[in-house]
Amino acid sequence: MNNFWRKLNKNFLALAPLAGITDMPFRSICQDFGADVIYSEMASAAALSYQPKKTLELVRSDSQENNLVIQLFGSEPKHFALAIQRITDEKFAASLDVMNYHKPAGIDINLGCPASKVLNTGSGAGLFQNVKVAKDCIKAVIDNTDLPVSIKIRKSAGAIQAIDFLKEMEGLPIQAVMVHGRSLKEGFMGGVDFEAIKAIKDYFNGVVIANGGIVDKNSYNKIMTKTNADGAGLARGILGKPWLFKMLKDDNFNIDRKLIFETILKHAQLVAADNAWFIEFRKHLAWYVSGLPKAKEMRMAAVKINNYEDVLKFVHDYQFML
Repeated sequence: MNNFWRKLNKNFLALAPLAGITDMPFRSICQDFGADVIYSEMASAAALSYQPKKTLELVRSDSQENNLVIQLFGSEPKHFALAIQRITDEKFAASLDVMNYHKPAGIDINLGCPASKVLNTGSGAGLFQNVKVAKDCIKAVIDNTDLPVSIKIRKSAGAIQAIDFLKEMEGLPIQAVMVHGRSLKEGFMGGVDFEAIKAIKDYFNGVVIANGGIVDKNSYNKIMTKTNADGAGLARGILGKPWLFKMLKDDNFNIDRKLIFETILKHAQLVAADNAWFIEFRKHLAWYVSGLPKAKEMRMAAVKINNYEDVLKFVHDYQFML
C-alpha cells in the first residue's frame, strides 16, 4: 500500500469534503494556497454502481492534484465494493469517455453527513449509527482496493459515540479518521468538543484530523493545541477564503483586494474548461466578494454569470468601482 497519510508532516491541512463545493477547479485553487490533502465532493456508491459515467465525472481529477481522496457515501456493502472497483480503474473511466480521470491517492467513507436526504437512505451519519452495517461497508472498501482507506465521522450520532464506534472497528486497517467535533444533532452549530477529538487521538493508531469551526489562525491553533491532532480539516471556513490555508501556514501573508480578484480570475479560468461548472462557480463568486464595498450589488451580478467572458467583465467593472 502506498500510504500517503504516513508521509504527511504534523499539523498538515486538508480541504474537507463539501458537497457541491469541492469540485476539481476549487480543489486546485485550495491546493495552490497550501492544502496538503484535498477531498472530492461526496459521491454515491449506489450511483457508481448504476450510473458510473455521471458519478465518475463528478469526481474526475487533474493529474496535478496531489493527495486526492475520493469520498463515498452509501449503505450497502455490495455498492461500495463495486464503486471502489470502478473508482480505481482508470481504464474503466476511459471506456466511458470520462475526461481527466485519474486514480486517487485514497478513499474515504462518509459517516457524518447530517443531510436528511442522506440520512434517510441509511448513509452518512445514519450509517454511523448502524455499527454492524458500517463495519461491513468499510470492510468491503478495504477488501477491494490497495489504496489507504479513511473515514469521516462526528463526535456522536444518537446513542453512538465516536470512540465506541472506533472500538467496534478494531482490526480493520483504517488509515485515517477525520472527526467533526459536533454531534449529529448539533449539525454545524455550537462549540466544538475538543475532548472528544483528543480521546480519539489518544486511542486511534492512525492519522487523526480535527474538523469543525476552523475559520482563522486563533481557532486553528486552539483546536490543534487542545486535541493534539495530526492535521486539521478546513470546511465551511474556506468558503470564499481558499487563502485560509496560506494564512494558517504563513504569519506574514496578507489578503488584499488585488489577490481576491486574481483568485476569481484564476478560478474562472479553471471552470472555463467545462461550462457546466459555472453554475457552482456563481456561489464561489458571491462568497469571494463578501465583505467588500458594493458586495450586495456584486452578489446580484454573480448569479447571472454564465461564462468566462462574463467573469472578465465582472472583474473589470468592480475592481475599479470599489
